[in-house]
Amino acid sequence: MKNKNMSETLGKIWNVLKKNKFVMIILLVGLVLILLPTGTSAAKKNIESDTQAKTEFSLGDQENRIAAALSKIEGAGKVTVVLTLKCTSEQVLAKDESESTSSGSKGDSPENNMERSSTVVIISAGSSNEAPITLKYIYPEYLGALVVCEGAGNAGVKYQLIEAVSGLTGLGTDKIVVTKMNKS
Repeated sequence: MKNKNMSETLGKIWNVLKKNKFVMIILLVGLVLILLPTGTSAAKKNIESDTQAKTEFSLGDQENRIAAALSKIEGAGKVTVVLTLKCTSEQVLAKDESESTSSGSKGDSPENNMERSSTVVIISAGSSNEAPITLKYIYPEYLGALVVCEGAGNAGVKYQLIEAVSGLTGLGTDKIVVTKMNKS
């Protein structure tokens, strides 16, 4: 008896499934898609590496890169570069700003109060990984450059060095000093 009731119940379920097979397929596909990993850890790593790459500015690294490039100019020889900065790098964060006004009265005169609040917008990429949203990066501005090289005695080489440093840093030629390296 129990066996007969069970087979009848299974038969009814089977009939319902056959009638609604498209609905069941859609539900199964949806369930599979929900259970698939979303790849947020890879995206999170990309966001973190991009943020680090954009925010890390090293004056020493910049000087070394420019010196390496300038040393490849014909006749320049060994090159050392010193850069000075007008300001450091800055990161502008997204903020949620709100403003509220309230009015009241004390005695005969009305009183209006204005209150402003600002909070940094944070994005959460998991339970323990939160980071502020960066709107833009402001990179440092150069103030001047000193180039010391072996080939600075040659006017043509000196001109090429000044033009190269000007192009790389955005400095005017009056802010770049090129001098000959001491032979010691």
